[in-house]
Amino acid sequence: MAETHHIKYFNKATLTEANNFAIANDLNRSLVPEKVSALSGDLRFPIVEAFEHNGDHLRVGLLLDQDVHVWLDISFEQYEDLPVMQLEEPSIH
Repeated sequence: MAETHHIKYFNKATLTEANNFAIANDLNRSLVPEKVSALSGDLRFPIVEAFEHNGDHLRVGLLLDQDVHVWLDISFEQYEDLPVMQLEEPSIH
């Protein structure tokens, strides 16, 4: 039986908002705003890693494409509000 994974993700709008938050709050990990603006508006950017950082926010690793992994610091609330996609892992017999 296939295993289902629940993966939080950003779209361009939520990534822009979270990045602006990181910049405005002088958090250690943010993205170059022009790079975020250049991203396609119809893609999902999955979070592949997340952990508490400095006790007051999360550091998340996300994929901008299959070759580009970046880090972004976000609030706990922003993380909780992100949408979730389901991904089924195929079974190997």
